[in-house]
Amino acid sequence: MIGLVILFVLVVVLVGGQRLGAGLRGVAAVWRPTTGLLSVVVMMAAAVLAIREDWWIALLLFALAGALALAARKRKALQPAVGGMSPAEARAILGVPEGAGREAVDAAYRRLIRFAHPDQGGTVGLAAQLNAARAALRGG
Repeated sequence: MIGLVILFVLVVVLVGGQRLGAGLRGVAAVWRPTTGLLSVVVMMAAAVLAIREDWWIALLLFALAGALALAARKRKALQPAVGGMSPAEARAILGVPEGAGREAVDAAYRRLIRFAHPDQGGTVGLAAQLNAARAALRGG
């Protein structure tokens, strides 16, 4: 029974993740909700076993449910230290030519931050690099 549940979860994670796109990135998108759901299912199975007085198995399942719940939790990403960026590095990150004006820098920043922002599926590190590059090219 538990083997079937694990197989079902793996299929949901892998197939659902591939359909969401970008291989492992899609799998990561469904990992937390699937793990949280699995935690609830294991907790209910543990409760049923506790009612049937299979205490040892119920205790093991309660521990597994707790571990799955902790794995499903969203962790705060570490803020990378980005500073002291040269103008050449900043231009390379934003993809603007040398001598680009403030408007070109802002347009490139807005275009890239739409995809790199953590709320849009990007990473904190990439968003911080874009912010540092814009600040380096704008002079502050």
